[in-house]
Amino acid sequence: MATGRAGFESLDRVGTADFRRALEASAGYVGQFLDIVVGQLGLDHNRVLMGRHAFPVICRLLHLGGGHFADKAETARVLYWYLQSALWGRFATAGETVLSQDCDTVGRAGIGGLISSLERWRGGNLVIGGEDLAGPGQGARFYPLLYLLTRVHGARDFGNGLPLQAHRSGDPATLRAHHIFPKAVLSAAGYAASQVNDVANLCFLTRETSLIIAKRQPGEYCGAVEARHPGVLAAQWVPPDPALWARRPLPRLPRCPPRAARRGRQWLP
Repeated sequence: MATGRAGFESLDRVGTADFRRALEASAGYVGQFLDIVVGQLGLDHNRVLMGRHAFPVICRLLHLGGGHFADKAETARVLYWYLQSALWGRFATAGETVLSQDCDTVGRAGIGGLISSLERWRGGNLVIGGEDLAGPGQGARFYPLLYLLTRVHGARDFGNGLPLQAHRSGDPATLRAHHIFPKAVLSAAGYAASQVNDVANLCFLTRETSLIIAKRQPGEYCGAVEARHPGVLAAQWVPPDPALWARRPLPRLPRCPPRAARRGRQWLP
């Protein structure tokens, strides 16, 4: 806010009063954008707040715009850039260098320039595919996206059928990430921990419903909840095909003999 640059060395030329004003302005901009993130994206607690390193760029954008976004269209484009930069790890490496580049881009070309720069950085591909949801649970980059979609796109609770946004007010204890296929069941079937905790194996339920379902397999409860609340499975992106509700054991591959036993010959399964 004080210099338009990311490096701390640029603060050498900033006086105390200017630094104080810039710091107070930054805090205000962060709070302002957090309100937008909570209200429009549903990312309402610390565990699902993604893309924190994008905040300085957004604060710079607000600062250059007189403390606000021009209109709803610009706000939507800022949120688009914020989500995409977080999902693809824009600031995951060389953070200060990338931050400097994006701050410069903001000054030259605004949010349109940021989106174009991100598209070039990604080779023109900002499309999310099914394979992108193959990641370990709540540590995955796409986990907050699942939470976001649950909060703003009408996902419903399996227990009462009501939209889940009605069940939260910033308290993470009222909504739980629930394994569709229980962890113990998949582990016993030979699945790796990364698959067991995959984002695609998660849904969100109220605490009460999660405790009721507990460790039951989807084949034991999906039919009942769909009959009680039609469309509730689709609202949480669970396929309605009962054949997919039964866990399948992984095929057991023959083990390779010890190294000493296979010296001098090729081992074939």
